[in-house]
Amino acid sequence: MDTKQTLTVNIYDAIKRDIIDGRLKAGQKLKINDLKENYQTASSPVREALSRLASTGLVIAENQKGFHVKPISQEELEDLYHAKQLIDCLLLSESITQGDDQWEANMLASFHRISKLEVSEKSINPYEWEQRNREFHCALTSTCRSQTLHEIEQQLFEKTQRYRHIWIKDAVIDKQVLKKNNREHKALLNAALARDVDKAQLLHTKHIKKSLEASRKICPIRERV
Repeated sequence: MDTKQTLTVNIYDAIKRDIIDGRLKAGQKLKINDLKENYQTASSPVREALSRLASTGLVIAENQKGFHVKPISQEELEDLYHAKQLIDCLLLSESITQGDDQWEANMLASFHRISKLEVSEKSINPYEWEQRNREFHCALTSTCRSQTLHEIEQQLFEKTQRYRHIWIKDAVIDKQVLKKNNREHKALLNAALARDVDKAQLLHTKHIKKSLEASRKICPIRERV
């Protein structure tokens, strides 16, 4: 990869992260000159990065109007969670079928790390919990050999993460909710270790639907695409 391509990739990653983390707001106009100054770069890599982001659905490009961050909507949130649930179940099925001893060890280790937060009586950093939660679910599906499924899941995760980050900054995580979540994680872990695909998929479907319901309550959305 040459220097120009590397720069474009770096700017792409920086803009994407700022969209997901909410520093670039839903619906915000993305002006080339402002972004060029913000990221201390030239116009060309910014424009190329925005064009690539438009193909991911995080940025919208309109003729004669330039680029802006895709607005949020309740309809998109519902669709993203539904799609993620379907993809996750495929990944989970393949992973359980193909999992080995190392897969089991990785799941147990990641479950231990998130359990330390979920059963703790201390205040929890929601970003730290989100990271450990992500690690646990990735461990569950890590032995699926389909790179395409993993790529689709990653895109869906990033898009749902953008919604979560609307409220997570000021969120206070309820201890009882965390403990219930831990029980769900343990049940999912046990089903995976038992190589019970049907039970694992059922538990995961309930788990992600609960997450969607929580998002509806915590993050009411009024904007429409």
